[in-house]
Amino acid sequence: MTLTVTAAALLVVPLLTAPALAAPPRGTGNACPPGEVPDPGFGDADGPFRDAIHCVAWYGVTRGRTSTTYEPGSTLTRAQLASFTRSLLDVSLADGFPLGDGLTSFRDVDPAGPHAPAIDALASADPPVLRGYDEHTFGPGDRVTRAQAASIVDRALRLALPDLSVPADPDCRFRDRDRIPTAHRDAVERLCALGVAAGRDDGRFDPGSSILRGQAAAFLARTLDVVAEHGDLRPPYRVRTLASGLDQPWEVVRTPAGRTFVTERRGTLYEVVGGALEVRRTFPEVVQSGEGGLLGLALEPGGSRLYAYLTTTTDSRVVRFSPDSGAAPQVIVSGIPVTNTSGSFNSNHHGGRIAFGPDGHLYIGTGDAAPNSPAGNDSQQRAQDTSSLLGKILRVNADGSVPADNPFGNEVWSLGHRNVQGLAFDAAGRLWATEFGPERDDEVNLIDPGANYGWPLVTGTDTTDTAQGRSRPAVFVRQPPEASWSGATFTTENVGFAGRDTLLVAALRGQRLWRIGTDGAQVTGSRSFFVGDHGRLRTVVPSGDGGVLVLTGNGGGQDRLLRIGR
Repeated sequence: MTLTVTAAALLVVPLLTAPALAAPPRGTGNACPPGEVPDPGFGDADGPFRDAIHCVAWYGVTRGRTSTTYEPGSTLTRAQLASFTRSLLDVSLADGFPLGDGLTSFRDVDPAGPHAPAIDALASADPPVLRGYDEHTFGPGDRVTRAQAASIVDRALRLALPDLSVPADPDCRFRDRDRIPTAHRDAVERLCALGVAAGRDDGRFDPGSSILRGQAAAFLARTLDVVAEHGDLRPPYRVRTLASGLDQPWEVVRTPAGRTFVTERRGTLYEVVGGALEVRRTFPEVVQSGEGGLLGLALEPGGSRLYAYLTTTTDSRVVRFSPDSGAAPQVIVSGIPVTNTSGSFNSNHHGGRIAFGPDGHLYIGTGDAAPNSPAGNDSQQRAQDTSSLLGKILRVNADGSVPADNPFGNEVWSLGHRNVQGLAFDAAGRLWATEFGPERDDEVNLIDPGANYGWPLVTGTDTTDTAQGRSRPAVFVRQPPEASWSGATFTTENVGFAGRDTLLVAALRGQRLWRIGTDGAQVTGSRSFFVGDHGRLRTVVPSGDGGVLVLTGNGGGQDRLLRIGR
């Protein structure tokens, strides 16, 4: 048998033409406030269970069949409901709810199966949340009826909120109450009174029908709402310190093999190993002055070598090296000026972010290497000069050579930038970039090859005629007190406070992490998180395990590498 608890009965709105014989279902605004829940990226979630699916996915209570499909109309087994219920308890209890060792007494549960630890944990709880047909039979592949699901969820809710008082509700006397097995009747009526278990539109509960994945999502989301109202529901994401004691770190790279590397502006490359910082390489040629130093870091596609952007007394450059070898780094790109037009070393506007694109090419963000003076000085005008590498986004092959399809026949990919700080590619391969404005108009730009983004002629959403045509307006602008953009990334999975393929931008002066929604080339909305919680934020990258890695940029040896996510 297949464990199926039909959710049609769980999320039914009473007909207006007949008196309601059962209480209507509760909403989920306590657990999942409108506008705060990120879209988990399920292409098939639209329908009556959409909000519930998004809610339980936000808390990690349920997962999709795949990363992009939830299959709300498919049935649920007893084993699957066990995993969902254990996850429900894990976010409903202050100390979480552990997984078991999978060594249950149920002979029909595969100890190596994905649901065995959850079945073991729930069956071992005191009192047990799950019960087998007998001591040795659980029926992991059997369907679940609506009445059975009510008992399982009710037992979980009693464990999470043992002191919850539920008054009798006469509206919860379902027409088919006599068909509800006696063993499940109290649970059904208790959950109905809480708005968790709802009837069909004719006042029936339909206790023997199966539950679908979408219906189970509604059931569990309403249970989360009860916990949020009467208990202490844990947030759907957490902040954890992975390493501390850093001093002005600039970039972090997480490799597919699980290694984590961090650059520090003074010229040190660290690997984070078990919470400790181990030095992998120092760069004696680095000059840490003002905004310069050892800056961006990137991993070569499909390989193990690292690329780093650094400033020296003579130029900014990109080098390639192995983190496990003492061999001298290979210079890939050099000659990015660090002096102003009078020949003096300038400590500001060196850019520094590097990233490999989905096309396999390396993209490099530079600044105009100009002092913080009014727009229009000679140094800043280099951002408009296509023969200069300053004030640009550059694009090169992995060996530093110029791709044949670059728009100006050199390394330049786009121009008119003041000080590029973040480079991020969305799922469609589009490049987005962040940059500082001149004490106003910090910009997020969508980058097209050969396009001019206006600096120093204009900033923000203003445009002007240039030698390359009309300059491009920024797609998103905020002012420095809440912005001062730095590193940026697109999420590759649901990280708890942002769904898949969402633009995240770290803010220095703004001391927050921005979530920016996009739809094609358009920005659809924004929200900031962790305002002031961790000081200045330097960069953000996917962690690959349901979260993002964030570096602080406060200085004084007090900086940290954080993991924020599920």
